[in-house]
Amino acid sequence: MLNDIDERFSPYRADSLVSMARRGDWNALLCDPEFHEVYARSALARQVTHASFDAFAQGAYDPTGIVKGWAIEKAFRRFLRPLTYTSGNGSERPFAEAVALNGGGDMQLAVAQCSDFRWNIGIESPVAPGELIARCHLQDGAVATSGFSKRGHHIVTSPEFDVHPLSQVTILSESLTDADMWSTACLSSGELGAVDMARRNGLTMLAIRPDARLGAFELPSLAHGTPCFEVSDSMDSNPSHARMSTSIRKE
Repeated sequence: MLNDIDERFSPYRADSLVSMARRGDWNALLCDPEFHEVYARSALARQVTHASFDAFAQGAYDPTGIVKGWAIEKAFRRFLRPLTYTSGNGSERPFAEAVALNGGGDMQLAVAQCSDFRWNIGIESPVAPGELIARCHLQDGAVATSGFSKRGHHIVTSPEFDVHPLSQVTILSESLTDADMWSTACLSSGELGAVDMARRNGLTMLAIRPDARLGAFELPSLAHGTPCFEVSDSMDSNPSHARMSTSIRKE
């Protein structure tokens, strides 16, 4: 399934539907329901983020910023999520207590209804690879991170980003498609734009500045009234992380 999606949506394959669209052939909008779905999601993402997420930001159509999360979530809900369901009368235990699908660090997760298991997720520091800068705990939901430490400055950023830059943004959401899109949009908007976007759209966000300071904006619904993000123990003892902002939480 994921290989098929890559073959159709990769902008790096000359024979993909995305590459054909970039050359002016948009027949896939009529012939391929999933291509149409991704295009529609990209258009909606541009609207709700006020163009902070734009599949045409670099001139040619490139839905990569939404396709990865969408593909992982689609595969997860088709193949893994059903493993946590019980029988109709609830007399049988589910095949799996907890399931997760990870694609490049972005994850869709779930647990069985009868389980109190919680996924413990580490957020890697953008300035110290391999070091955890924070942790979060989820049962059902998704986590997506956008940043520049792995792929360089690969997204188009706003003028506000140049004034208040960010190096990494992590979003928690029920849907990985949404988390992937919002993490890209918030990163490209800079700190003030990201916080405003989080307030307006009810996002749970961890933003990291270039000097490794953290800023969090959380709604308590995902964490059942408790903070979603916990600062890693190494942050308290590492001098390079000494300057840290107070978390912002919307009640």
